[in-house]
Amino acid sequence: LASIYPLSGKNTEALQCSKEAIEAGRKAKYIRGIAIAHLQAGNALQYLARNEESLQNYQEASKYFDSCGYKSGTASCWINMAGVYYTIENFDLALEYNRKAITLHKELGNISEVANAMQNIAAIYSGYNRQNTITKYYHRDSVYFYYKEANKIYEQLKDSFNLVKSWTNLGLTHMMMDNDWKLSKNYFDKAYKTAIAKNYTHEIISVENNYALMYQKMGLYEKSKEYFLKEYPRIIAGNYKEKEMMWYRDIARTLDSLGEYKN
Repeated sequence: LASIYPLSGKNTEALQCSKEAIEAGRKAKYIRGIAIAHLQAGNALQYLARNEESLQNYQEASKYFDSCGYKSGTASCWINMAGVYYTIENFDLALEYNRKAITLHKELGNISEVANAMQNIAAIYSGYNRQNTITKYYHRDSVYFYYKEANKIYEQLKDSFNLVKSWTNLGLTHMMMDNDWKLSKNYFDKAYKTAIAKNYTHEIISVENNYALMYQKMGLYEKSKEYFLKEYPRIIAGNYKEKEMMWYRDIARTLDSLGEYKN
């Protein structure tokens, strides 16, 4: 339940289930179960923008996985910890944990997780921080290399959820790096169609946000506003605090361009 709830934006429910699972695991002295529950709690907390608590849960999960020798779980914790470090812009640690995870997941034959870590590394090399300014990590060729390698793996596995994420990221990359609106929109359209069909709430929000940003960059501000307003109810319903914060910043730029200064 804790892993399924976030797919439809029920992050508070996911966190509650995780807490109950941690307690049940302790009562049963089921070490791997406690670890998995902490991992799920970390995921829910990350969506809720409670980054410090999220990291603490991933670290707890990692300790429990280590104690029962479940290496795959440890490597998954590293990927998720890298995600938090990326969010708080500690890019050195984000790269370190993703690279460690790739090494271990390759050793274990977990190619889907290898692809997940590759997507994370690509995001770092895209070189953008919260202010949309370029960081020292910008490396164009690496971005496309890692995204496309990850995409190949997801296609091989027929993994629709991660394909949606991959297409979204490729669209965003072509938009930010090359101003290639046509190619960006093609990727966003593929991602959006699948996300809607599968009801992947988090990914629907991501694609709608990227449409809004694309139209903003193209100077089509009414269209940009339309997509920002489309995603907002989903953000609020899912209690996605990180996305809500970024939404206010991004729509303000579109409203400014429309002369809606009060809004």
